[in-house]
Amino acid sequence: MENFPRKGPVVIAANHLSYLDFLLLGVSLPRSIHFLVKDVFFKNWLYAIVLKGTGQIKVTKGDKSSIYAGADKVLLGGDVLGIFPEGTRSNTGFIQKAYKGVAKIAQKNGADIVPIVIRGSNHVWGRDRKRPKFRRVCEVKILHPIYYSDVAHISSSKVVHDILMPEIARELGQDYPG
Repeated sequence: MENFPRKGPVVIAANHLSYLDFLLLGVSLPRSIHFLVKDVFFKNWLYAIVLKGTGQIKVTKGDKSSIYAGADKVLLGGDVLGIFPEGTRSNTGFIQKAYKGVAKIAQKNGADIVPIVIRGSNHVWGRDRKRPKFRRVCEVKILHPIYYSDVAHISSSKVVHDILMPEIARELGQDYPG
């Protein structure tokens, strides 16, 4: 917990293995998180109620303006934005190449990026399961923050592919494919 900023705009960037990842991060971190969530999840009435009620941000895949507008609103308010830089859950459990939007958003809004590693959630509720299997253990590890002041003038591509994702991959004992 000592790695997690207590105040100010923060972007958390975690690997993504399962539908459970949102919940794991939500209960593990000391501040409320607003995630960028694909609009398709808002089409289910039950999900829509939960997502809207918890302040999640509906974005349309491919519509960068909805993504940036939602992210800006959260970060300019000094809150925490949750992003899975890989864009989707891993089929294999191995880290995937990430998109550089996570760094663009953080840099645009003067936010620190906190890398987070999630382990084991794919064994509880992987892509191939319709229901979770709760007899497994998951781990959430908060890594050292990437401070805005240290990366403000570095390209977003370098921040993601040379700093952020290799650190997450290292912690997972993997090589980053980016």
